[in-house]
Amino acid sequence: MVDKPERRIVRFLYVNAEALAAARPGEPLPYGTVLVMADRRARLDADGNPLLDRDGRMIAEPEVIAISVQRKERGWGEGYPPARRNGEWEYASFAADGKRREVRLDGCFSCHLQARSAQDYTFVLWDYVQARGQ
Repeated sequence: MVDKPERRIVRFLYVNAEALAAARPGEPLPYGTVLVMADRRARLDADGNPLLDRDGRMIAEPEVIAISVQRKERGWGEGYPPARRNGEWEYASFAADGKRREVRLDGCFSCHLQARSAQDYTFVLWDYVQARGQ
């Protein structure tokens, strides 16, 4: 889970078990890695501020409001120019009901490209694998 107070959402992050088991510190993530990010609204107080639990984490509402997916496969991304390409990753966005949203994914590409090219274009999973060791 990642709190995003500026957006008043809580992100629940998932990875497929095979990719997690195969991931090694300092190495690119394996082909077949699927990362899922399910956003939920934060529960707010009367002033519109996120409520926090006793550990200081934001409290999420139960319903998912958006789902984003990042997947890595051999050869994916070859059609993108270098200024946009994120290695061999692709992105998709889904509504809470699971239907694919036909939205521009430029924000996904630019954020992951600019911030994390040295970490195989990922955030939380890369950090977790580095901390886990092996």
